[in-house]
Amino acid sequence: MQEVQAEQFQLYASMPFFMVSKFCSSNDYLATTIANEFHVSLELAECRLRQIEARIQGVDTLQKFNEVIQEQPVPNSYKTVSKKVVPHYAKSLVAKALLQKQKKEMARQ
Repeated sequence: MQEVQAEQFQLYASMPFFMVSKFCSSNDYLATTIANEFHVSLELAECRLRQIEARIQGVDTLQKFNEVIQEQPVPNSYKTVSKKVVPHYAKSLVAKALLQKQKKEMARQ
């Protein structure tokens, strides 16, 4: 697992996305250009480009999934649940508990 993580880090460290993205505008030989600019092998540059492409596709898939979920109708049972109101006595119990906790902490100091 550490070797896989080290290989992934090697790609990130040797060719950061913000630097690679500067070459992505319109280049037919992107892998070759990146390999030359970053002084890495063509194989490593191609691997990094595949990694970036997979990341972009993953984000697109997640966005599409979120759009589908948001389009789903909310069941009526969720709409009818009333908002919870904290009773007054519960608020005072919490206040007392916090005060006791503060007193104990002060006593320890």
